[in-house]
Amino acid sequence: MKKIVIVLIVALVVVASASAFTFKSVGLDVGSGLFVTGDMVIDEVSKDFEVYARLGYTGRFGIGIGAQYKVADLEMKKNTLAVKPGLHMVFDIGKPFVFTLLFGCEFSYDAGNLEAFLRPELGLAIFKGGTSFAWAVEAGVAYLL
Repeated sequence: MKKIVIVLIVALVVVASASAFTFKSVGLDVGSGLFVTGDMVIDEVSKDFEVYARLGYTGRFGIGIGAQYKVADLEMKKNTLAVKPGLHMVFDIGKPFVFTLLFGCEFSYDAGNLEAFLRPELGLAIFKGGTSFAWAVEAGVAYLL
């Protein structure tokens, strides 16, 4: 029951604050599982600050939310690679329920209406009976709205 309440509270906070967000992209990413992702920006704060929400499968149903901030654009010949450190939380619903907190850095490249990204992450997984080291290397593609 506690798990359901936690997930509902997180979902309520995201939905309640949705009016402040503008959708930036929708896409797919793989790594710790297969996820459908929606990226949003808060126009009033900064276009460099992004919040994303994910739904998918990680061996069980998973919900992920994260935030990242673009700190640099690396120029490579004619291309630009955005560098975005951030924090990512994943709620894996099942037996056992697993909460994962990951710190990472996204490297993304925009090509017209498509964005490709790579996000290596390190962190901690918390579950009933203990904790463990967690890591993920996620890659994805998104359609920019």
